[in-house]
Amino acid sequence: MENPAIKMRKDREQQNLELIRRYQKGQEDTRNEIIKLNMPFVYYCVRKFKPKDLEYDDAVSLALFAFSKAIDHFDESKGARLPTFLSTVIRNELLMENRKIKRRPWEISIDQPILKNEDGDKLFLIDTIAAPKHEYVDREAVSTVTESVLKKFKEPARQIIIDYLKDEPNQEDQAKKYGLSQSYISRIIANFFKLLKQEAERQGCREKEEYEMPAKALMSVTDCAAYLNHGLTNDEIAKEINATTDQVENFRRNHKWKIEKLVKKQPKTAEKGPKREEIEDPRIPVLENNMDTVIKTNARLKNQLNDAEKQIAALIKDKKDLLDSTQGLAATKRQVEALLEDKKDLLKSIREQAGGIQKLRDKNESLTDDNAEQTELTNQAYKEIDQVKQQLGEIQQSADHYQKLYLVTYDNLQKLDRKLKAAKQYIHALTASE
Repeated sequence: MENPAIKMRKDREQQNLELIRRYQKGQEDTRNEIIKLNMPFVYYCVRKFKPKDLEYDDAVSLALFAFSKAIDHFDESKGARLPTFLSTVIRNELLMENRKIKRRPWEISIDQPILKNEDGDKLFLIDTIAAPKHEYVDREAVSTVTESVLKKFKEPARQIIIDYLKDEPNQEDQAKKYGLSQSYISRIIANFFKLLKQEAERQGCREKEEYEMPAKALMSVTDCAAYLNHGLTNDEIAKEINATTDQVENFRRNHKWKIEKLVKKQPKTAEKGPKREEIEDPRIPVLENNMDTVIKTNARLKNQLNDAEKQIAALIKDKKDLLDSTQGLAATKRQVEALLEDKKDLLKSIREQAGGIQKLRDKNESLTDDNAEQTELTNQAYKEIDQVKQQLGEIQQSADHYQKLYLVTYDNLQKLDRKLKAAKQYIHALTASE
């Protein structure tokens, strides 16, 4: 049974799609209905993506503006889910607005000390970061940035940096003082300024140069893939995230493999951006080989099935012939039975004639005179008995032959039935495996 919460979410998403389809077809009255239906989702995105420097009410207004823009540009044919696309557009709108917010400046003296060591030496703000023309800086931010960067260095590197910022001594003197090479001292100082700049930019104390802005800050890989799945070009993506085309190209170049995994293959007619060389998925040859194996196996099974069907047809024909011969055999059996009945009658007749002959023989023995006529009758009776015995032997041979033929035919019929049953089982197994 499906989870009720999941079912409700799917129903709401389907309702959104229906309303957006109607709105994009020109039914402007559905716009307010879409916004009203998705207000809980907008509040959820604000709570999830709102930057800390942005007021909640302002974030809600921006999210509604982004939501309106998203339903204008949503393309269902690109394959992206509606909640994913909406949340991506809202998140980017909030991040772009957050970049425009400047920290509130405090007017302080550029001679304000920001760091003091155990010897009482002081490090002043002017020694680390040059103040802008209007000489407004964020005191807390500058102090936090410098201290956090210096904490990343161990002694003597930390003291080398402090001495360098105070211009006493120079790098050659520092190398002699700490027993290090001048090139190593130079690398320590260069690394300090690099980390200082990065930390200042991260905490908002320094405005990032546009050409140095890392592509990672533009958007996430998932956001970029969502834009590309909706058919946006580099120029259109740059407008959406308030960046330059070069920045978008650099971002896509730096995250090429991750983006390609998320971007769906589009038809050639749907490509809007510059054509790039397609990277063949290494899994495709393996899948093609597996498909060839499946096709060959399927063909082999079909051939086996055809052979089995031919064998069954031949067995059925043989069975039919045997059945026809069996019908003739039934007639033969009836003939054998009739012959056996005739045999019984002949045996009975022979017994009767043998009894008569025995009586005649007894009678002849009792007669004193020789009777030639009786002797001739007796001899003739013996001849008839011999003929009957010969006929009886022939009948017995015929009966034995037909009986043997009947038994052989019946045995062949049983074997044929077993072969036919095995062939049907084989075809059933082949059909199931296919």
